[in-house]
Amino acid sequence: MGDAQPRTLNVLLTGFGPFTVRRGQADIDNANSVPVNPSSELIRLLPQSVTLPSGTTAALTRVPDLHVSYEGLKDDVARLYAQKEWDLVVHCGAASRRPQICVELLARREGYTLPDTDGNYAASSEVYAAGTQGAEESFRTALDGEALVAHLDSKGWAGKVRASDNAGLYLCEWTYYAGLRQAALQARGTKVLFLHVPVEGGELLWTHKAMSECVEEIVRWCAGQV
Repeated sequence: MGDAQPRTLNVLLTGFGPFTVRRGQADIDNANSVPVNPSSELIRLLPQSVTLPSGTTAALTRVPDLHVSYEGLKDDVARLYAQKEWDLVVHCGAASRRPQICVELLARREGYTLPDTDGNYAASSEVYAAGTQGAEESFRTALDGEALVAHLDSKGWAGKVRASDNAGLYLCEWTYYAGLRQAALQARGTKVLFLHVPVEGGELLWTHKAMSECVEEIVRWCAGQV
């Protein structure tokens, strides 16, 4: 009999659609709204699979344009995490004020007070109410974000990627928390990461293509850790 073929890793990547930042029901913050969301634009540029240094293949399932609403994103996370036994999930979202790609390390359960792009508020300030199964106060990614940043520095992205302990207490962190909770409940060893990406241009002159190349390397490194 021949040698067994290595298994293909299953990787899920998500991005958000355009969104309007609201400070209140009628108070739209146009300066920080995102009419073209780079998190989805870069995902469209990613290949269908990547090959790891070990020779293992990671198949990428790309889901752009998630609608930026509180309850809708909770439903999306539950649906997507149930679709397949993912080895790695990478959620991407935009942070228009941040010049670097940010590797988010932490997601918190409560403190979500701003309305979503539809003008709706969370039912409470929490992703899941206290006492809900698996609703820890916070979750940390099981991936070593600092080691990932060091790896990217060595690959030519020095100064363009950093680790972050503050995912913003908005729809991005809300999604991250829901994903980390779902992975913990499933107990399949799924690794979960959230990346905040800048809009095109800015002080580091990012393009969607350049961001996609960096995220592809992030996926390759993270898939090697599962």
